Amino acid sequence: MLRIAVCDDEQSYLHDVKRLLDEYDAAHGVELAAAAFSLPFDLLERVESGAAYDLYLLDVYMPGMTGIELAGQLRRTGIEAPVVFLTTSREHALEAFGVGAAGYLVKPFEREAFFRTLDAVTSRGKSEHQRSVLLKADGEVRSVAVRDILYCEAHRNDQRMFLADGSKVWLHMTAGELFALLAPSGNYARCGAAYILNLAKLRRLSSRSALMADGAEIPVPRGAYAELKTAYYDFYSER
Repeated sequence: MLRIAVCDDEQSYLHDVKRLLDEYDAAHGVELAAAAFSLPFDLLERVESGAAYDLYLLDVYMPGMTGIELAGQLRRTGIEAPVVFLTTSREHALEAFGVGAAGYLVKPFEREAFFRTLDAVTSRGKSEHQRSVLLKADGEVRSVAVRDILYCEAHRNDQRMFLADGSKVWLHMTAGELFALLAPSGNYARCGAAYILNLAKLRRLSSRSALMADGAEIPVPRGAYAELKTAYYDFYSER
């Protein structure tokens, strides 16, 4: 079952989204359970009380808190589920990338556009769970899922890999060798000579630092920002 939270202060759009979800369910045979919220604080309260959702559909313009701010709050609680923004303007598209948006639908959106976005989100979730890399660490070969790698830090010819569960893996290889191994997944970008970042785990980027999903602030070297920014935007634009 795919559990979906929909938050929009306009009842007409809540109704439209729930209708489209029912139509998607009927057309694709995907069992959906949608919870509707007209205020962002109500959704936050439900999540803080233990509710879990596989997808968040959030209006951008809402009273008291924007959808971008709401998504940021959800990310800070450790939630990594896909977020799709529903809005009347493209003005906040770049901000949406900063909270790991999986989609951005401009109202009024059509059935086909809505279905394409759901297709992309659900297929991406399946592929990310399937993708992994084989690494030689501590004298053995182990498989590490792409989604579990946050970033890698170089220590001369050794690399320290930081994983989503808080563990670290030491690898005896150069940063170039490791990047060549990870790059085919399409998730990774270099951040200067010392770091390799999983763009799906990058929450905020500035000319000085990159904020990762675990709260780590990765320094961005002078001259590396433009290339990293382009890679970051391209990553989300392609998805």
